[in-house]
Amino acid sequence: MTWVGFASPQVTVTQGEEDLVAHESSPGTRRKFCRLCGTKLFFESTRWPQETHVTLAAFDEPVDRMPLVNAFFDEHVSWLPKGFEI
Repeated sequence: MTWVGFASPQVTVTQGEEDLVAHESSPGTRRKFCRLCGTKLFFESTRWPQETHVTLAAFDEPVDRMPLVNAFFDEHVSWLPKGFEI
């Protein structure tokens, strides 16, 4: 899954906030998802304080940045092609 990171104050939900549910998936890590369909939407962690990560698929318009890092490549699936790491 591709995430886009922003400074937390830059992230505003303009529609459907009442349908978001937060879950602490591991100590210091909070994920928010849609309670109606289960779609993962937001990620916040003490590993990246003051940042909110939003799933790239949640945007209606293209995002103005390219991926800069692959944070968990050491946990990738075996079929991922070599050279994919950023």
